[in-house]
Amino acid sequence: MKKTSISVFIIIFILTGLLSACEKEVHTKEFFPERAFSVHMTATKGEKSFEADIICRTYEDIEIAFTKPKELSGFSVKTTENGYNINVFGVPDEIPDTQIEDTSLLNILTRTIKTAVFTNHGCFTEKEDCFEAELTIDGTSVTVSFTKDGYLRDMNAPEIGFSAIFEYSG
Repeated sequence: MKKTSISVFIIIFILTGLLSACEKEVHTKEFFPERAFSVHMTATKGEKSFEADIICRTYEDIEIAFTKPKELSGFSVKTTENGYNINVFGVPDEIPDTQIEDTSLLNILTRTIKTAVFTNHGCFTEKEDCFEAELTIDGTSVTVSFTKDGYLRDMNAPEIGFSAIFEYSG
């Protein structure tokens, strides 16, 4: 019986040591992403590549201005209370988010930012050079990471073929 108790103690001790050597979970009270920011996004969805400037002022005020490819330059989107104000080359239009597919670029991007930045979704995992969160946005798994100083760094949703890298623009 003593050998069993000692063996169990040793196994628990080793497991505790191994687990503490792994990545450390950081609760949101210890890490808060920047809530207002301006970033340049380089992204792909499927086989399409594009770039956009994103300005996040508040939960309800996120603006995306596409810069590449050339066909999208001049196309911008701003979140509203119930959807998006889309400006297509100077012609504005309001579209409820319910009319846009949940896995669309707009919904995944804006809902991930809103969830990761503005809600208490549980915890981040501290990595060597970033903080990372695994989220589920309308049934889609999204990994989002932030720089150590709280700025959006990258976002990946492999099941819908979306990945993005963000550069802080000051």
